[in-house]
Amino acid sequence: MRKRLIFVAPVPMTLNFFLRLQIEELSKNYDITLISNFKEGEIEIEGVEIIHAPISRSISLFVDLYCLLYLIFLFKRIKPAAVHSIGPKAGLLCSLASWVAGIRNRIHCFTGQVWVDYRGLKRTLFILIDKIIARLCTDVIIDSPTQKDFLIAEGVVGSESLVFGDGSISGVDVNRFSYSEVSRFSLRGELGIPDDKFVFLFLGRVTADKGVQELLEAFKLISRDIGREGMLVVVGPCESEVFSDVLFDMPCVLRIPFTKIPEDFFSASDILCLPSYREGFGQVVVEAAACKLPAIVSRIYGLSDAVVDRETGYLVDRKNVTSLANAMNYAFNSRDEIKILGKSARERVVEKFNSKRIVSCYVNFYKEKI
Repeated sequence: MRKRLIFVAPVPMTLNFFLRLQIEELSKNYDITLISNFKEGEIEIEGVEIIHAPISRSISLFVDLYCLLYLIFLFKRIKPAAVHSIGPKAGLLCSLASWVAGIRNRIHCFTGQVWVDYRGLKRTLFILIDKIIARLCTDVIIDSPTQKDFLIAEGVVGSESLVFGDGSISGVDVNRFSYSEVSRFSLRGELGIPDDKFVFLFLGRVTADKGVQELLEAFKLISRDIGREGMLVVVGPCESEVFSDVLFDMPCVLRIPFTKIPEDFFSASDILCLPSYREGFGQVVVEAAACKLPAIVSRIYGLSDAVVDRETGYLVDRKNVTSLANAMNYAFNSRDEIKILGKSARERVVEKFNSKRIVSCYVNFYKEKI
């Protein structure tokens, strides 16, 4: 009889995009159940059970209490060999529920801390939540070495916590994410971008903690020098009313709400920009790197694992518009160097962040645990 693994995340996208390869490989030897706030048909993996639960990122006392009781009921009924959670809300609910239900293997993956910029009681409370998760779980996985160092320094986890490979929650499918000359010219033609225009790309959730405001201000600054020879393309869903379409209504800024082909945007661009306030690792950075696209990122834990300064991209000061603008201006005027960095970025991803390596780590981990 095959043993069952349960994976829980508040957002189905986490399971569908970041853990899909691991789940598909593990399903060859285990029965798999996925629990998230699913909509009908949102994710389909052959032979994998899908269960809806009203888990959300935001705090809602009654809904969260219902969710906790529901998870306890599910875990007691299913009796899985392991419960694997991702995300702070899922981590707290699952660590409590699986502990109460007597699940032997309780696993949580830390992918960044929302409390990095919090102060006072709020910061203390959220750190306490992460400490509870770590204490109740039998195993803790962290998606970057520098994030592990940070969590150890904050007293959240111990040195026994795991980082698979050199970091990354899922690694990169280097066959899918690969530079394509055809995609570059095809997408630029579709979007009306001239071949010789230098494209700065942002791809991800359009929200304050991704540094979108600083990016817009930095691009506005350098536009005085580069004129219309460069443009900024912002791709991704808007998660804040602050970033309305009006904010992007400026010369040489193109706003695209969603894409299923990020690899084509990487090929069509000249450099990625992610001036984030906090990142567990920076998955989009290594996916772009696999397409020979270097990146300008904040000098913070997680992103400093994804980018080697002046070798695969540039590190800039966090929340510093001037530092970001200087790096963007330098990249614009250093196109030969950008190509060299892009080539190095691809080579580093193939060596260190190949999805086959990370999937193998997951398979070996479960083989040893169960």
